[in-house]
Amino acid sequence: MSLLISNVYVEFENKKVLDNFTLELPERGIVCFIAPSGSGKTTLLRAICGLQKYRGTITGNIDNMSVMFQENRLLPYLTVIDNILVVLNKTNKCVDIAEKILNIVDLTSEKLKFPLQLSGGMQRRLALARCIAYGYINGSKIYLMDEPFNGLDKKLKDEIMGKIKCFLDNSLVIMVTHDINEAKNIANKIIFFNGPPLNCTEQIENNF
Repeated sequence: MSLLISNVYVEFENKKVLDNFTLELPERGIVCFIAPSGSGKTTLLRAICGLQKYRGTITGNIDNMSVMFQENRLLPYLTVIDNILVVLNKTNKCVDIAEKILNIVDLTSEKLKFPLQLSGGMQRRLALARCIAYGYINGSKIYLMDEPFNGLDKKLKDEIMGKIKCFLDNSLVIMVTHDINEAKNIANKIIFFNGPPLNCTEQIENNF
């Protein structure tokens, strides 16, 4: 089932952020949103996942999704692996899942450290791992990721993006980025916006 956003309105203090906004996204694949800061793309993500009130309709597999915010939102009193296990059931099977996902983001050797012992890039990777883990254990069909690769060097970013494409190949991943090269490396579709109000200016199908 595709994700259909139809005639959506969001307004803050009489400033229109989404104004009769309509967009259809595929059932699966990676879609990158590229837009200037403050254009409304994060508001759109919040509307999709139900954190932002709106007028209009959003339909699709929206009852079960996993979200990665701009902020890492890690629990500082838990180790790296426990920050993942907290969104899983602590069984032997879930420990195996956590280990598998830590390998995807190249944090296996850091699993017993605490978030404040990690670099900024490592913390971002941990937030990404937790998003993937939550979606995996709950069978999420949609992943929303707001600038998931901030703070990562190109080599590591490319490695992780390749693994994510394989691991989430049966889901719809909506990813916000400001990096066109990043989008070209991972996305099946790239959508450019301006705003506010948020407006689609171009859509590109990315054939690998």
